[in-house]
Amino acid sequence: MDNEQTLKAIQEDYLKLIEHENQRARGQAEKNIESLLMGILFLVSFLANATICTVLLQSNHRQTASNVLLLSLILANLLISVSLIPFNIASVIADEWLFGTTWCETSGFLVNTLFSGSNLSIVAIAIHRYYFVVKPLALKIDVRRAHFIVGFLWFSSLTCAVPPLFGWNSYAYSPGKAHCTLMWKSGGPALFYSIYYSLWCFLIPLLIILFVYKSIYNKAKKQRKLGTMATGKFPTNGHIPRAASLQSIDNQQLACGCFPKCTSQTQNNNFYMQRNQIVSSVSSTSFSFESSTQSLPGRLNVQQRKEALRRQVSRHSSVIQQRTFQSVSAIVVSFIVCLSPYFFINWWSLFSQSSPHRILDFLTSWLYLIMTAVNPVTYGYSNRQIRRAVKRLPLAKRFFKAHGRGRAYQMDATIYKKPAISQRNEALEHDS
Repeated sequence: MDNEQTLKAIQEDYLKLIEHENQRARGQAEKNIESLLMGILFLVSFLANATICTVLLQSNHRQTASNVLLLSLILANLLISVSLIPFNIASVIADEWLFGTTWCETSGFLVNTLFSGSNLSIVAIAIHRYYFVVKPLALKIDVRRAHFIVGFLWFSSLTCAVPPLFGWNSYAYSPGKAHCTLMWKSGGPALFYSIYYSLWCFLIPLLIILFVYKSIYNKAKKQRKLGTMATGKFPTNGHIPRAASLQSIDNQQLACGCFPKCTSQTQNNNFYMQRNQIVSSVSSTSFSFESSTQSLPGRLNVQQRKEALRRQVSRHSSVIQQRTFQSVSAIVVSFIVCLSPYFFINWWSLFSQSSPHRILDFLTSWLYLIMTAVNPVTYGYSNRQIRRAVKRLPLAKRFFKAHGRGRAYQMDATIYKKPAISQRNEALEHDS
């Protein structure tokens, strides 16, 4: 009994110490470091998201399902960097909120809405990829459905952010976070709202992302095994089976980012016609073959040809699996690393009804904001077509020209028709 009372007294003293530390004014060194971190984050986030947004809006074929969902995510991150981070920097320097109660509530509402919309957009992109790669015939997410999904997720984000304006929790300035946000240590109805917000914006999206990308990785492994086993059924003329490239065609469609003069209607029609033929072939373990000018030398015997084909298919499948693993790992790890500390600290504050240490509170909030700079990299710049389109922007051309690299990045406005083999091999690198 005495031990329990002693432990409780120690906990109370520790919480009082934290509260006293949080009320202490920021030192000059602390202000300099925190404002520098926020300033770097603002520049990276704003430039990265603004560039991707410009590319998507300038592309003639932007009306594809994948680009509609990507634009939703990029706009959310861009608005967060503009509407939150500058006020955050000012609050760190002044060590107080300078912009009044009305803007504090408005800012908290915007932050809640935009972060919710960003996380739900990530979920929508994951679901879109799941149906293209894992369940290609189950559901076609076209542009109309993508617009409906975007409308639904933003309506859900708005409704999720409204309750604190009517008494279910509240938006107030947090000295540690240096911006206006939810009062996590509020009890009563506010506690239930905080739990609901955590489930809707973090736990449920995390579970969906883990399930989706695990399924996509398993699909890549299955395609590798399928391609390896199928080499025994290859014809002896050295032609490569088309069905072995199902994953790469899925990835190519997902990566359809910035082909000039590429219409979504033509791409969708061609893709679904090819996909139906391929999936049908895979399910019956029979393969359809296409002509190829790159056959193995005729002097090789049948066994040597089969072995060479087996190595080639295994190598291509390994590339798909490796790049899929890298892409999946980057997405899942960034989501967990950036968001988990923020919610764990706030859950501790919620159930202990105490404020976390101010420095820890700032660092977890800064990690949360880093997602606005990570998302355009993992979802935008990882796409080869988007990278090429970025290099075609006027500012990028001037930059590369100034550094003597202008010729390497000059790109024709017309589509260069490559041989089928080259297109198929290049597709291995798209979004994998």
